[in-house]
Amino acid sequence: MSGNDLRISRVFAGLLAAALGIPALAQSTEFPTYQAGPQTNGTFVVSDGTIITPAGTQVNLGIEVRAKAIALNPTGNGTAAVMVMGTHGSNGKAVEVFSTTTGAILQTFEPSGDPDGSSTGIAYTPDGKYLLVSQDGEYGPGGVVGIASVSPSGTLSNYAQVKVPMDVTATGVLSNVTCYPPNTATGLPSGPPVRGVSPPGTTGSFAIPCGWTVSQISDGT
Repeated sequence: MSGNDLRISRVFAGLLAAALGIPALAQSTEFPTYQAGPQTNGTFVVSDGTIITPAGTQVNLGIEVRAKAIALNPTGNGTAAVMVMGTHGSNGKAVEVFSTTTGAILQTFEPSGDPDGSSTGIAYTPDGKYLLVSQDGEYGPGGVVGIASVSPSGTLSNYAQVKVPMDVTATGVLSNVTCYPPNTATGLPSGPPVRGVSPPGTTGSFAIPCGWTVSQISDGT
């Protein structure tokens, strides 16, 4: 075979390979795109793109809220109550009652008209007749326990609201919390953590000095 024939055969081979590759390219599809949240096939896409398949019955608490604490009705009627976060304003109410078998929301409830709850305080009495809800007072009276009557079907109605005064010192600091000595430069345990100085807590929106509560900072209760 001459040099010209060899070059022609290489060009022909290259064109043939390209032609064979065209149908494969034409049939290829883009990677699928997903929107974060529940999918139609029962999976969930979380914020980092991971696809998960949760076990059990999923409960949709609504938008802009998340569960803080759950109490299971001890009577065995298939209901539970969950204290939710993010319920101030028009976002919802402090407590949601749901079916443990279907995951359906049966009721949203504000103890004594207060849409706010504390961090974890929710519990049924052992006989299941009452639900106790701790409320820290960010959007209502501070330091109270809402008591709701529980119907046989699990729904709630207002029964009472019990004030639980906070045990504070003359300066307004909780007497049952021990804080490290304050920073002499500021007089308060605030700012970056300093050795021997208690750093502040936070609501995620603003700092709370050691020994103070959300309600003391937000509404002075």
